[in-house]
Amino acid sequence: MDKIKKIVLYYSLLAVVFTQLISCQMKKELPQFHV
Repeated sequence: MDKIKKIVLYYSLLAVVFTQLISCQMKKELPQFHV
């Protein structure tokens, strides 16, 4: 049970970091979308 919790926590954290990276890339490469 504890192992599953750790895996879920790890993947949720990874998803947050990934989303932040994508938003940063979008802001850098596509400034016209952020008016």
